[in-house]
Amino acid sequence: MITKGNCYICGKTIAKTAIKNHILKEHNYGDEKCYLLKAEGHHDKNYWLYFTMPVESLLLFADKFLREIWCECCGHMSLFKVGDTWGNDDDYGMNERLSSFAVGTILPYEYDFGDTTELNVTIMSEILRPKQNEKICLIARNEPHNEMCGKCGKPATVFDSDSWEALCDRCAKRLPTDDFLLPITNSPRCGVCGYEGEVNDKWVFDSKKSKPQPVSKDKIVSEAEIILSAKNIKQTKPPKKISIYSDEYSEYIKKCDAIRRLNEIHLKNFENYLTNKGLTEKTIRNHVVNTEFYINNYLLNYDALEVKQGCHKISSYMDWFMRKTTWASCAEIKANAASFKKFYAFLLESGIIEQEDYDNLVETIKEEMSYWLEQMEKYDDMLDGY
Repeated sequence: MITKGNCYICGKTIAKTAIKNHILKEHNYGDEKCYLLKAEGHHDKNYWLYFTMPVESLLLFADKFLREIWCECCGHMSLFKVGDTWGNDDDYGMNERLSSFAVGTILPYEYDFGDTTELNVTIMSEILRPKQNEKICLIARNEPHNEMCGKCGKPATVFDSDSWEALCDRCAKRLPTDDFLLPITNSPRCGVCGYEGEVNDKWVFDSKKSKPQPVSKDKIVSEAEIILSAKNIKQTKPPKKISIYSDEYSEYIKKCDAIRRLNEIHLKNFENYLTNKGLTEKTIRNHVVNTEFYINNYLLNYDALEVKQGCHKISSYMDWFMRKTTWASCAEIKANAASFKKFYAFLLESGIIEQEDYDNLVETIKEEMSYWLEQMEKYDDMLDGY
């Protein structure tokens, strides 16, 4: 079956076999050197998408993108495997740069090592694009599949993960329980674990939207605007068991999206703050990457917490970090602690957090660092023994 997809720049509907040539012919312009990458399901290649990343970007940003658009459900671990075969157990670190890979390289990707979603990420070509703030630019994506109800043949709306069958609303209501029902999503993880769709809807194609304009890299929101925006976001926690079709769930997603946009502003201003301090480019990059992972992958995706609450979550994060990430080490724990101290010092100087919040963070790091390192060593010993 030849699948079709949407070009997110010009809005055209194009067959998968022709989309690469379309992108390189029509949308290869700008002054930022990038790689054009294709991601597709390893077992079902009818799920696919094309996106660009600057050649000096880290794999961490590709991981974040794939989680948001296709995979994230319960904060599972993920990795990029070495080589283009699935029998290899070696993996790349998330701090590996795209520039270390040549055009044509296939990077097998796994999310969740239990109910695993397997993807193939291929570096298709070099490409130019206008400069923008976002590392990832989604260029094209397959159209949603037309799933039919396995019982009556009508258009399906949900997936029964117990029977592994797509169902329409009417047939779904006849089930003895709805505990196993999940929404049908445009993702190779559809129906797996607790996956309910994209982290936010910014990746959904809308043919009515005008051609997206690149964001100026120099556009920075003032600290006063950040503080004002933060006051307008009400704190919320993710519902424990709530229908994804309810107004409450919709409101929760909107708040998450608002916090995420605010976090991007914090990170950009933090980067400028470090630059003004005279730090090297490599040091700045490491601090920003560590902080971005903390506030977007942990605080936001787990409890929808703002950066201020992060002052009081450092201990639980370190425990999660050493158990859930493949690159955790004693050195990484120390590096993360240093990054968080600098980030929250920046927020303190900006008037976004109080002195009490910052003092709590510093005191926690001071008192618990030896314990974190001891636990990390024990965890490493356990994995070596395994």
